[in-house]
Amino acid sequence: MKNKKSIAERLPILKLYEPYLHSNKIFLFGTLLLWIVFVPIIRFLVVIFPQNIVQALVDEKGVKQVVKIVLVFQLLMTVIPVYESFFNSLIRDKALVQIDGQIKEHIYRKVIATDYRYVDDPDYYEKYTWVIEKQSEKSQEAFELINEIVSCFLVIVSLVTLLATISPWVILLAVIASLFRMIGFVKYNKIDVEEDGELLKSDRKLKYFHRIFYMKDFAQDLRCTNLFKKIIYGFTTELSQKEDVIKKYGKIKCFWLVYVDLVYRLFYTGIIILVVMQFINGNIANAAEYITIMLAVDRLDDSLYSFFTLFQNGIKLNDYAKRIFKFYEYPSLIEKSNQGSVPDQGPFSVDITHLTFSYSNSAFTMSDLNLHIKAGEHIAIVGENGVGKSTLVKLLLRLYDPSQGSILVNGKQLTNYNVKKYREKVGVVFQDTNLYSLSLKDNINLYSDQSDKDVLSTLAECGLSNLANQEKLTKTMTREFDDNGIILSGGQVQRIALARVLTKPFGLLILDEASSALDPISEYQFTKLLMEKTKNTTTISIAHRLSTVRDMDRIIVMDKGRIIEEGTHDELMEKNGKYYDMFKKQAEKYVK
Repeated sequence: MKNKKSIAERLPILKLYEPYLHSNKIFLFGTLLLWIVFVPIIRFLVVIFPQNIVQALVDEKGVKQVVKIVLVFQLLMTVIPVYESFFNSLIRDKALVQIDGQIKEHIYRKVIATDYRYVDDPDYYEKYTWVIEKQSEKSQEAFELINEIVSCFLVIVSLVTLLATISPWVILLAVIASLFRMIGFVKYNKIDVEEDGELLKSDRKLKYFHRIFYMKDFAQDLRCTNLFKKIIYGFTTELSQKEDVIKKYGKIKCFWLVYVDLVYRLFYTGIIILVVMQFINGNIANAAEYITIMLAVDRLDDSLYSFFTLFQNGIKLNDYAKRIFKFYEYPSLIEKSNQGSVPDQGPFSVDITHLTFSYSNSAFTMSDLNLHIKAGEHIAIVGENGVGKSTLVKLLLRLYDPSQGSILVNGKQLTNYNVKKYREKVGVVFQDTNLYSLSLKDNINLYSDQSDKDVLSTLAECGLSNLANQEKLTKTMTREFDDNGIILSGGQVQRIALARVLTKPFGLLILDEASSALDPISEYQFTKLLMEKTKNTTTISIAHRLSTVRDMDRIIVMDKGRIIEEGTHDELMEKNGKYYDMFKKQAEKYVK
């Protein structure tokens, strides 16, 4: 027996509405008061107001009574727009910004809670693009739409009750007309969602091309190579494909829109004829009643049209919601490992036994890898590109789990640790260091919250004395949003990365080509400082410049996902193997 789906699963539009239920209570109450009380009352008053005026004139109530009716009605009609103006300006606009922020933060938290293995998955990025662009917008639409549906329904109930006492056949025709139109809107909206889905891929590609023209990373290539021609070709090709998609769906959408208009005109004509016939036959008592019926019919038709339009928009929005919440369905086994133990203080020991790992849709395989690293040991991992050095780093950071074998840290399975607490005790310097549009101090304090004094000391220690003054700590890195932002050279950026990992002690420190942008003298100073600061830290250094790893306790040589040699520099040179060959070839560059 299949499990029945919950209401939220069948109607994910309700999940879009949910952030508003948990929002500012004054905002929620004020919005519901407007749509569920004020709006239905005003829409009903608009129908009965002319009848009261005409009836007062027919009954010769006098000018005073007529003026009184007009003033009361106008007062009621004035209250709502005044209320809405005050409410929107003082409460609504601020609340919408807060809710948008809460939704975006929820998405960001989901991204962090999603396993790293999805990062290279195009489907993941399509879903992320969809949710970041659509969820906040569609949540607001859902909130407004559901409120309008309830308001519209209350208006329909009041008008149907009024007409039922006068002309039931009018109600029947109006409902049938709306049902036929609803069929057309169902078809149209379904096609519209399909079109949006196809256009998303083109829009992502076009935004990529837009990005190339304003990002500094591409500015040189655009001016000095044939990149511009190739990008323009790709842009126009993608634009043409987008036009083809719009053309494909345009004809079908046009058919259903024409269908909806024809149905509306046909049935509305029938309603007018029916009311006129009833008036001729004497079934309508007087002009005041005739006016009320015609206004009620007109308002009922508008309300039914609005109701079913809103209903169809709800179906369309429900389809959007299904796509939005697909993003939240990614299973995250690693990032949810928050119940395990916390690693002990001090340097880590690492034992890798019979480890096997491969990426999906890739020929690369790490096979039967075995490695023991003693607590406090300094090792280097070297080898050609693509042999598995960075993959090993990702496994040690538990961004991936091996398909076979085990990784033990301090004698315990890595999978038994609380993943967040474990990573807090692992420092990493990647080859490509990212600077963020935050203050200099915040860019340094990615691992800890040092005081200004300690940050200045760390900067000076890392050879960044030109930045080590109080005024520059609050300066923004990069000039993307700040004309006075700090711009650094590649070598200075790597020194920033070093400064980050010197802000606290780690059990394990991983350096992935950490000094590749430095000149030889700076690299020597960099390595010397690092060795002094990490005497009691287990350190893994990945390097292509073999001169930087000569003094390591041990050097690991990898090839094709396996360890083929290990030992000290002198031991490996004596073996006359892969390491010897690599070292000699590099040394030739420095010998005339």
